[in-house]
Amino acid sequence: MIEEFREACGFTPEQILGVGLSVPAIVSEDGGTLINSYTFRLQNCLVEQFAAHIPYPCKFIRDPNASALAEMHCRSGQENLFYLSLNRSVGGVLFHGSQPYFGDRGRSGEIGHMVLVPDGRRCYCGKRGCVNAYCSCAALLKDFSGGLEHFFELEQSGDAKASARLDECLSYLAVTLNTVRILFDCDVVVGGQLGAYAERFLPALKQKAFALDPALPESDYIKACTYRTEASAVGAALLFIDDFIETI
Repeated sequence: MIEEFREACGFTPEQILGVGLSVPAIVSEDGGTLINSYTFRLQNCLVEQFAAHIPYPCKFIRDPNASALAEMHCRSGQENLFYLSLNRSVGGVLFHGSQPYFGDRGRSGEIGHMVLVPDGRRCYCGKRGCVNAYCSCAALLKDFSGGLEHFFELEQSGDAKASARLDECLSYLAVTLNTVRILFDCDVVVGGQLGAYAERFLPALKQKAFALDPALPESDYIKACTYRTEASAVGAALLFIDDFIETI
């Protein structure tokens, strides 16, 4: 597929810097090892196992990190930022001094597994009450068919069940964002698949966040993402692009 894509774009193999692999996993800082993935049920998987089938240099990157990297490229001059990735699971990454902070073991930003409701709903990780179980796209769409676009069409049309579900999700999301703001005192960007619909729910989310902390006027720290689709793909590609630019 990669070679077909390259040929369709009219590039030669020599023009390809490499292939970034955005994955739902904890990844080593050098991008060479997928340390752990609940989704893939993999541990300590080396990138060479993928690269053996791809004729270019490869690197892993954790998907929220990839999306955040793409977002930071669009925000010239911004040094501190927390990117909240709302997909089928929830992830995040903190940027400080324009650089991502990965923590001692590469697990920084795993906000989806922060306990939001003690003894609450079961998360796919096995714990109860995680942010994932309340704020993810999977939680929002539970018992709904047709995906996010159909869900928001229902909500906009006044469907009571969809409206109640969105209100509940935003209430929990506001608590999560308020916690991030208190911890890091920086802008929080709402991204991922749900972030693509930010204009439909951001006013209500800001109102809920403001009610939790009226000292922050207008809850202006909450921002909509710039990339509404495929942000993680852009970020994965930037791994190689940034390295290349540094050599010029």
